[in-house]
Amino acid sequence: MLAEDIYLNLSSGESVHMDDYPVANEDLIDLELERDMETARRIVELARNVRNETGLKTRQPLSELIVSLDKDFDLNSYEEIIKDEINVKGIHTETDDSGFVDFTLKLNLKVAGKKYGKNVGFLQNFFKGMAVEETRKVVEDGFLHILSPEGEELQVTNEELLVEKKAKSGFASASGYGLTVALNTDVTPELEQEGWVREIVRAVQDYRKKLDLPIEKYVNLTLSVNDDLRQAIQTFDHVLRENVLVNDVSFAREEGMEQVELMGQNVGIRIS
Repeated sequence: MLAEDIYLNLSSGESVHMDDYPVANEDLIDLELERDMETARRIVELARNVRNETGLKTRQPLSELIVSLDKDFDLNSYEEIIKDEINVKGIHTETDDSGFVDFTLKLNLKVAGKKYGKNVGFLQNFFKGMAVEETRKVVEDGFLHILSPEGEELQVTNEELLVEKKAKSGFASASGYGLTVALNTDVTPELEQEGWVREIVRAVQDYRKKLDLPIEKYVNLTLSVNDDLRQAIQTFDHVLRENVLVNDVSFAREEGMEQVELMGQNVGIRIS
C-alpha cells in the first residue's frame, strides 16, 4: 500500500491494518558461526594494516600469513576467504607468537623500580645487551636469575618487565583483539612477477570499463611491454586468463594503444 493510500484511508475514517515489525528468532542464531566470522574479519583487518604499514600492495602476492591466537578457530572453513582477501599463498595458526617475533625487555619502573633500587641501571643495561635467544627464554620461562655487581642474586619476573614485541627479520606483524598476525614480507622473484601480472590485470579491467564492454564479452588483447613484463605475463598466463576474459594474448607496439604506467614502465594496451 502506498503512503498516499494510507493517508486517504485514514482521512476517510477507514481503519488500516499494519503488520507488526518482525521479531528475530534468537534460537536460529549460530553464535559459534558469528564468533568465527568475527575472528576471520579481524585477522583480515590486522593483515591489511600490516600491508599498509609496510607499503605492500594487496595485488602483490605474499607467501605466508601466520596467525597467533589462544582460542578455538576453525581455520579450514575460512582459509580460502582469508587467503583471497589478503593475497597470500598459505596461512596457518600458532598458539603463541614466539616463532615470528623477537622481544626486547625493560624493567617496569612503576612496578619494580623501588624493589631493585641501586640495581635499576645495572638491570636496564643488562637487558639492552641480551641476545634474541636470551630474551625469548626469559619470556617463555617467566623469570630471570642474575647476579648483581655486588654478587646479590636477583630474580626478575615477567610481571616486573615491560616486554616489547618486534617482528623477526622478514616478517611484519600487528596485534589486536587478542590476536597477532604476521606476514612474510620476503618477495621472491616469482612472487614479484605475479604481482606485476596482477597490476596488468587491473589496468586491462580498467580499460574494459572505459570502453564500456559487457562483462561477459571475450576479447583479444595486445600488449606493448618490456621483456621483463612479457616474461612475467607468459609465466603467469593463467593468472591473466583467470581474471580477464580473453581469447588471445599477443605482444606488439601499435598506434593508438591505451597507455598506462605500471611499475615505472610505460605499457600499451589494445582490446579488440
